[in-house]
Amino acid sequence: MADRELFRRTVAEFFEVEPESVGPEFALSGPRMQGSIARYALAAAIRRRTGAPVAAVHTAVTYGQLEAAAFATNGTTPGHAADAPPPSLPVAELLALHPMPAGPERGLTCGIDVELVENLPPVDDYWASDFYSTLFTPAEIAYCLLQEQPRMHFAARWCAKEALKKAEPSLLQEEMAAIEVARNGSDLHFLRCRSGTKTRLPFAVSISHTPLFAAAVVARAESAAPAPTLSDPPNPAPADGALPALQRRLARAHRLALFSALLGLLGVALGVAAVLHHW
Repeated sequence: MADRELFRRTVAEFFEVEPESVGPEFALSGPRMQGSIARYALAAAIRRRTGAPVAAVHTAVTYGQLEAAAFATNGTTPGHAADAPPPSLPVAELLALHPMPAGPERGLTCGIDVELVENLPPVDDYWASDFYSTLFTPAEIAYCLLQEQPRMHFAARWCAKEALKKAEPSLLQEEMAAIEVARNGSDLHFLRCRSGTKTRLPFAVSISHTPLFAAAVVARAESAAPAPTLSDPPNPAPADGALPALQRRLARAHRLALFSALLGLLGVALGVAAVLHHW
């Protein structure tokens, strides 16, 4: 089977239509493509079946646009498409290349995401699923499968990854499976990258879920004071008790900012609950 034909059949299977009906004007829309999860699911299917991580899945309106992006030059197979994103950097390296800005912009960055649990595809085998095996790490899959309602826990981890990307835009193109939601000995969640030594990321994460929807908040805080340079005059030694007081004020400011973010998340959750109740 030619690569283009495999590509077309993969898209047709995803939309549950005959391959002959998938032409250049075939619309990548409708109930099958509601929400970002659906786009990721199509991307995962294409990647697993053809070897093509086609970034255009998230922006293409028609199949013609998607195919053109996958086969950008004559004779190019999907796995070597000209529009394919460059090799993904380890998350720790990305953060080093994109540190938080200096000056007054420094402080708290926050990301929030809410997702309906039913939007995650139901499958018989999570390990073999294109969606779950591409977007979640083996440790995440193993943990969720031990729970009574796996999709609820998958949804919470999906929200944490989406919230991280909102809090740190330099990670927007990072593979979902390169980011892992882990737990420490106190059963508190934290984020880490799976490259190298599984580096723990400098973000706080809080997740919550119900059988209906899941939510996550991710925040990163740094001191608002810019780092001194070699040309700065030496700072005088702080007076007794001054440094602890400053630390307490900074901690209080960060807690207030995070509390405000959590209130915003609660408002979104209540809104979703109200809509579901109305249905």
